[in-house]
Amino acid sequence: MHNSPYVILDSLFMATLFDSGKSQEAMRRSLKRKQVTPDSVLVCAINKDKHWFFVRLQNRTITVFDSMAKDTDYYQRKYSIFRNIISFSSWFYGGDGFRVEVNQNYPQQKNGFDCGIFMTFGIKDLIRNYENAWTFKQIDCNYKRIQMTW
Repeated sequence: MHNSPYVILDSLFMATLFDSGKSQEAMRRSLKRKQVTPDSVLVCAINKDKHWFFVRLQNRTITVFDSMAKDTDYYQRKYSIFRNIISFSSWFYGGDGFRVEVNQNYPQQKNGFDCGIFMTFGIKDLIRNYENAWTFKQIDCNYKRIQMTW
């Protein structure tokens, strides 16, 4: 068994997790099935407005990894999901005081259609601890797309 602190939550899980009708007990059961503990580092895939990016929840910080990055306030204003993530974090980890930050070193795409590739390989690099030395950039996208089909 791999003892990684990372737990990846897909976009469907995220959408259903924040379903307004879901009780805290139902959320707790869903997270237990995914083996999420308060020591887990949560990585959440998000698709909003036909754009893929991901966030990491760790140490009372929600870090945005976006290949078309904007400033921190943009995410909090534009996407209600951040209010949900902050609410979830407060409930799951206990307390308030979560901050949102944008990873400024994350590779940036130069077109409007490679966000899924950037997100997929960004998560892969993150869980392999390559956050400070990302292993991909725009020029690699065609090759990465082929890699994904093998």
